[in-house]
Amino acid sequence: MEDELLRGIQVSAEQCTVLQNATVNQASNTTWVDQRKGRITASSRDFNRRRILRFDASKLKTTRF
Repeated sequence: MEDELLRGIQVSAEQCTVLQNATVNQASNTTWVDQRKGRITASSRDFNRRRILRFDASKLKTTRF
């Protein structure tokens, strides 16, 4: 399963160059948006890290049996 996952996210140097040229305008470019889906990027990693750091465990509800 891990091999399948890795095959799905690998890109060759040529593919990387093609993507770079095709996604110059970034967020206004649908190809750029599509290529970022499902990838871990610096911005998504930082967003999730900030969300976790703001987590307030005191707001959790408890269930008693």
